[in-house]
Amino acid sequence: MSLLGLVCPPLFETIAELEDYHPRIALKWQLGRIFALFLGNLYTFLFALFDEVNAKLESEKLIKNATEWTLQQYYANYSSFYNTTDVPPPAVHPADVIRGPCWETAVGIEFVKLIVSDIQVTYLTILIGDFLRAVIVRFLNYCWCWDLEAGFPSYGEFDISGNVLGLIFNQGMIWMGAFYAPGLVGLNVLRLLSSMYYQCWAVMCCNVPHARVFKASRSNNFYMGLLLLVLFLSLLPVVYTIMTLSPSFDCGPFSGQEKMYDVIMTTIEQDLPAFIGNIFTYATNPGLILPAILLMVLAIYYLNAVSKGYQQANLDLKRKMQMARDEEKNRRNNKDSTNQVMKDLEDLLPNKSLIPPPIEEEPPPPDVVIEKGSKSPKTKQRAAGKGVNLQKEVSLAAPNPRAPVTRAPGPRGPPANARGPQPGPGRGRGRGGPPRH
Repeated sequence: MSLLGLVCPPLFETIAELEDYHPRIALKWQLGRIFALFLGNLYTFLFALFDEVNAKLESEKLIKNATEWTLQQYYANYSSFYNTTDVPPPAVHPADVIRGPCWETAVGIEFVKLIVSDIQVTYLTILIGDFLRAVIVRFLNYCWCWDLEAGFPSYGEFDISGNVLGLIFNQGMIWMGAFYAPGLVGLNVLRLLSSMYYQCWAVMCCNVPHARVFKASRSNNFYMGLLLLVLFLSLLPVVYTIMTLSPSFDCGPFSGQEKMYDVIMTTIEQDLPAFIGNIFTYATNPGLILPAILLMVLAIYYLNAVSKGYQQANLDLKRKMQMARDEEKNRRNNKDSTNQVMKDLEDLLPNKSLIPPPIEEEPPPPDVVIEKGSKSPKTKQRAAGKGVNLQKEVSLAAPNPRAPVTRAPGPRGPPANARGPQPGPGRGRGRGGPPRH
């Protein structure tokens, strides 16, 4: 198992380079392959253990039957020879007592061997694959045919996904093996402490930063879900052995019981108060378990529907934000039209250069007020106390076409002069020029 975990991940990386997928898709395929490899290794190990356990259970049955038959023969011969029913136990040294193979201990030993071999392979991988590789690249780069740092083999990268998956499956092995060998927990703590410092040294001295940038917000939920899945898959074999396999008859804390879970029932009936036993009996009633399971299924369905609704709302909001960004970008790039459809419609219209531009009416000046019923505008005088420059207003105002009248009107001129207005300060309707002398 450890050798497969050592050889297969580099092979998977080579396959990923040949596939030439997008880096994100290639990473997902790499994680899936490593996950399938670890899961297959773990369950292959378990199937081999179950075959060994079944063989040990058969040998235990033979030893148990032979021991019971020998004791019956001893009691029968002793009572018939001495003519008594008070038969003492046989005087046998404990070392000479025939014992069974004790399959629980054998399974615990196999898990300890697996953990120790995994630790050794992990440390050798770091020592050879990272340290020795970095030494070769560092000191042989000057006398080699090509650039070892830029080409093959270059410095190694710290494989984040592979190491995280290794930690997850190592924890799964501890969960499975701790039932048969409780000392695995302490061994795993020592392994994690030493591995932390060892890999920290390898990263600081032998590795280069990873080429891909990982977002912790996206990876955290994925790895937590993977850890939950491994927990479920690790508890399945343990629950199977507790519910189906018989314990060893002469060793272990469950010896003398038909099944391992009988210890729980005996403890509830004999050692705990009666009301706790009643509560446990009601809780294990199928009439309560089935509605509870249905309620949990409905709750999961409801929460899943709510989650999908929130996801759809988030997608809609993201789409609206993107549309707002695009609209703002179009408004900045094109001040005349911000809609592509309007641009297409404008292209279908006749040429704009043939259409005369519209005549814009000049607005009246701010100081001119047009009153209703009056044909001439009136100038509104501003207060001088507001700090307004009156000379500037006069210079900007339109010139008055009519001059003030300073003399009395004279007689009209000849008819020939009526063809047009006469120049002079007194011109106007009903007014003529000055009298001729």
